[in-house]
Amino acid sequence: MVRRGGPATGRLFACPEPTIPDPRQLFRFGTVMKQQAYRDGRKRCILPLRNLPLNELLGGGDMKKLAYLGAFAIAATAATNASAALLATCSVNDIAPTAQACVGFQSGNLLSNNQSDVDAQTAALKQLGFDWSGTTVAKVTGLNSATTVNFGTALKGVTYIAVHYGNGTGGPGNGTAFYRLDAGSNLSSITLGYKSASSNAVLYATNVGAAVPEPATWAMMVLGFGLAGYAMRRGARREMAAVRAS
Repeated sequence: MVRRGGPATGRLFACPEPTIPDPRQLFRFGTVMKQQAYRDGRKRCILPLRNLPLNELLGGGDMKKLAYLGAFAIAATAATNASAALLATCSVNDIAPTAQACVGFQSGNLLSNNQSDVDAQTAALKQLGFDWSGTTVAKVTGLNSATTVNFGTALKGVTYIAVHYGNGTGGPGNGTAFYRLDAGSNLSSITLGYKSASSNAVLYATNVGAAVPEPATWAMMVLGFGLAGYAMRRGARREMAAVRAS
């Protein structure tokens, strides 16, 4: 590979073997660059770091090269994630009862068992404050634009669900949204705000974080059981004493 440079003659010369990048050249004009230099220190050549062979980057176990390669990979990943825009913005009013929070709509049907979809579900539920174990309570398929979803089980308290819509009219487009809601007590179904295009839905968990009695409450319960037992035992003794006296 050749680059124009060197002394004032402007003639072409070959880039030398890759050396450790000069940190001052790393992000010139938004491009990760690597500075090369002849041994005499007079002629220079700028070579894009991304064009270097992998064995050149990793050769010799140079930690600096590994660090530069890692930085480049992180930058590329960030650029990829930034380009993945949401299909549409969900709303807590998409469902009834009104959700507490939502994530989505993310493009496509993410409610499958494919690893990429499982990863997407895990990440979305994490944003809602739920660490998903990978299991579900119920799945409903073939909604066929229905405006209500019945998971076949009573919903209670904090509940996590997801709904996928197809490309039908009246929906947000082919996308999936995730919701956290308070289902109250024995809720039988969820009402969808979009009047058509519903496709399938998943119930991840319900009655999450159900109230656990406080220590003081437990103490009162134990004391209550103890007093009740004592009263029953004392009553039994009185009856026995009365029988003997007669």
